[in-house]
Amino acid sequence: MTNRDRFLDFCQKQLSKPYILGSTGPATFDCSGLFYCALTTLFTEQIPRISTDQFALGVEVELAQILPGDLLFFDTGWTDRVPNHNGVCIGNGKMINANSHGGKVIEEAFMTGYWSSRIIGVRRIFDAHGKLDLFGKHSQVASFTDVLPTHTQYAEIEALRKQGVVRGFADGTFHPDQTVTRAEALKIILLCFEIPLLDADASLFSDVSDKDWHVTYITTAKKRGFTNGYVDGTFRPSNEINRAEIAKLLFEIGNVNAPQGISDIPDVPSDAWYCQYALASRKRKMFHFVGKKFLPTKSVTRGEMCQAIVRFREYKNG
Repeated sequence: MTNRDRFLDFCQKQLSKPYILGSTGPATFDCSGLFYCALTTLFTEQIPRISTDQFALGVEVELAQILPGDLLFFDTGWTDRVPNHNGVCIGNGKMINANSHGGKVIEEAFMTGYWSSRIIGVRRIFDAHGKLDLFGKHSQVASFTDVLPTHTQYAEIEALRKQGVVRGFADGTFHPDQTVTRAEALKIILLCFEIPLLDADASLFSDVSDKDWHVTYITTAKKRGFTNGYVDGTFRPSNEINRAEIAKLLFEIGNVNAPQGISDIPDVPSDAWYCQYALASRKRKMFHFVGKKFLPTKSVTRGEMCQAIVRFREYKNG
C-alpha cells in the first residue's frame, strides 16, 4: 500500500464523524483538521494547521489533471482568508471533506453543484509512485525554455530544476535574469531545505497580510529565528533581495555556522552585520566577486540565487 493509499484509506475511515470547527480529531474534525490529523498521524509530518496555509504544500496542478489523493481548495466566503476550505479527491469527481453544512465528514461531488464554482486550486502532495511529497521535489518539470546551455548559471539552474527546488512559471520559462524579491527567495530556500511550514501569523510584520501568498513562509522564517525583518516592524516582502541578505538566509536556514573574522574584502567592513556571511560566501564561491568586492547591496537574480544555493550545498556536503 502506497502513502497515497494509506492517506485515502484513513480519510475514508473518518466518514460520518462529526464536524466541529477547530477540531483535529480523532473523534471530530473541521476541514483542514482532517488532513492535519491524517498527515501527522500516518507520516509524523509537521504541517500547517489551517486550509489557507496548507495551500502552500505540494505542487499546483490543473483541475483537469486532478487525481485521487490531490487536495482541493475552496473559497466559501466565510472568512477573508483564502482559501478557507479543503477536501481530498477520491476520483470520479468526488471528494471527502468535513464541513458545517453537512455537519460531518462526508463524500460529495466537487465538479458540479455548490463546490464547483468555489474551487481556488488543486495541490498534489504525492508523487507519481504514491509517495508523500509535501514539497513537490519529486515532480517532473521540463527544461526551462529560456535557459540555454550558454547561460552563466545554466548548470546550477538545471541542477535545482531536476531536484524540484525551482519550478519556474506556467509558460515553461524561468526568467533567470529577473531579480528576486525577499519573499520569493525565502520561499525557495525554505522549500529547498524542506523546513516544515508553520501556521500563518500576519501580526508578526506590519506589512504582511493574512491574504498574502507569502505569509506562511514569512511566519515560518520569523518563528524559527531565520529572520527578524526591519527595526520598524516591517518585512518588505516585495523588495529585491541583495547578496548580503540571501547569504544570511542560506547559512541560517541551511544550519551552517559562518564564523566571525576580520574582513579583507574591500567593501565589507569587519563590523558589518553581514561580514561573516560575505567571508563564508567567498570561500564557497557562491557569488561572482567583482574586483574582489562582495557588492553586499547588489540585487540577486533568479539565476544567481540558484548558483548561491548549489554552491552552498555542494560545499556543505563536500
